[in-house]
Amino acid sequence: MPYFYRVHGLNIASELELPELVQRRWPGNHPDVQVRVASLPVLADLRPTSLPFLSAAGEDALFTMDNAGRYLVRDGREVLIDIYPAADLALVRLFLFGPALGMICCQRGLMALHASSVAFADRVVAFAGPQGAGKSTLAAHSLAAGGVLMSDDFLVVSIADGGTALAHPGMPSLA
Repeated sequence: MPYFYRVHGLNIASELELPELVQRRWPGNHPDVQVRVASLPVLADLRPTSLPFLSAAGEDALFTMDNAGRYLVRDGREVLIDIYPAADLALVRLFLFGPALGMICCQRGLMALHASSVAFADRVVAFAGPQGAGKSTLAAHSLAAGGVLMSDDFLVVSIADGGTALAHPGMPSLA
C-alpha cells in the first residue's frame, strides 16, 4: 500500500491517495483498515436494507453510490472500492470518508456520531444534532474561545479500559 493515514483513531493503508488527510507512518505500519481499488464481482447473497444504496452480504456491507462506485466493507478491516470509469475521485473519497468509514466503525464496535467536537485541554465537547442544527457553527465559536477542532460532522468514540470515553480526531473541515 503506497499511502498511510490516521483518522478516527484508525491507522489506514490505502491504494487510493487521500489528499484530504496528512500522510503518516506509525510504528510497525500495521494498518487497522486497508482501502483497495478492485473490480467487485456480482455478489449472489445480497440482501436489501431500508436504505436504497446499502445492501448486506453476510456480515459485510455493500454501498452502491451513483456517479462514484461500489464499496464493499468487510469485517471492520477492509474497504474494496470498484470505481466507476467516469467517477469524480473527490466524490469517491467523500463516500469513503462518510458511509464506508462509518460502517468500518460500526463493524469494529466503535460509536460513530453525527457530531462536531472541540477539545479544551484533556476534555472534549461534542455538538450532536440533525443537519443544519448548528454543530459546525458551535464548533467554530468554540475555536474562537481557545478550543482545538477534533471533528466536524462525524465523531468516532471508543471506550477505554475503565470505561472512559475517548473521542478520536477526525477529518479536518469547518468549510
